[in-house]
Amino acid sequence: MPEQITEYILWRFITTSYILAVGSIQQVECQQIILQNGINWSNVGNGTNNRVFALEVYNNELYVGGLFDTVGGAYVNHLAKWNGSNLSAVDNGLNGQVNTLYSYKNNLYIGGYFTIAGSTNANKIAVFDGNNYLPMGSGFNDAVCTITSYNNEIIAGGYFTQSDVNIVNYIAKWKIVDNVEQTTNEDIEVIASPNPFYESVMLQINNNSVTDCDINIYNTFGKDVKFNIIKRKNMFVLNRRNIPNGIYFYKIVFINNNKINNLTGKLIVQ
Repeated sequence: MPEQITEYILWRFITTSYILAVGSIQQVECQQIILQNGINWSNVGNGTNNRVFALEVYNNELYVGGLFDTVGGAYVNHLAKWNGSNLSAVDNGLNGQVNTLYSYKNNLYIGGYFTIAGSTNANKIAVFDGNNYLPMGSGFNDAVCTITSYNNEIIAGGYFTQSDVNIVNYIAKWKIVDNVEQTTNEDIEVIASPNPFYESVMLQINNNSVTDCDINIYNTFGKDVKFNIIKRKNMFVLNRRNIPNGIYFYKIVFINNNKINNLTGKLIVQ
């Protein structure tokens, strides 16, 4: 029988009538996570096999993160979701402890001690878009413990002191750039395929009259990124070479009807 609430207790209102708690709760036989309906505490599914540190509602399901790696005997690797009846895996999960979860603008941000999210390299922080795990730049050199948002930026805090070559000393921000994979400008469209991509991506302008164009690639900090670019009339082929996993943005500038135009979009390197 657990004797006390641990220091890792977290709770959040899920609806107006339910509270969830995690940790070791006195006088309750539970498996790391329990539900309160205003009268009694009860188990959430079959519980987990180790401590739960984070709870967040995303896409109308409860996401659960922590030190555990199984729920009900099934491997979930530190991240699971609960649909009101059962706990289940979220893709392949993560290869290390999850400390924090934060839902913002249709994405779930995940922080912890992991280095792989799903099958993607992601150092201590990742974003889940409902289908895929994506890295956030080069991540960090130590654990992320908390995530929130402010002024359309994701704020992460933790034990880290560095991101890539940048000194960030325990707290860092990530600018959210709202963009789409395909942008239309006067019936001229760019098709990016495949996107997300691993080695290379083709950007095709769907108008054969556009032949005089240039392209620039930027990271989420607005800095130029040097992909290996092959240009063929109204098409670009980008080879990643040593470019790290992450989110990038392209800007194609061209002349059409004696006017300078540009098309922008988002690229995801996995």
